[in-house]
Amino acid sequence: MRRKSKAKCQKSHAIRRFRERFGVHISKNDYQAYVRQIQEGNAKFLEKQSNRISVFEIIVQGESVRVCYDKERKSIVTVLPPPDAWSQTSGFVRRIDETED
Repeated sequence: MRRKSKAKCQKSHAIRRFRERFGVHISKNDYQAYVRQIQEGNAKFLEKQSNRISVFEIIVQGESVRVCYDKERKSIVTVLPPPDAWSQTSGFVRRIDETED
């Protein structure tokens, strides 16, 4: 049995993250439409993370969503959580005790 390509794994991952982080169930056609938003310059560039990965803001069902895009594989790598969820999703929580000096 052949393994999935890196691009197909990225696509599957991104589709799962759309559902997990935004409750949005997207089809493969929807996914391709979001990739085209980036490729056609209809997405807002936010930052470059590496030589091949950049963060873009795309419109998904009328909402702004931040995604990481792989320019070599021409695929959305993942969907970032909304900014207000950052504190809830960080894996590390530090308790500050006011009695400590």
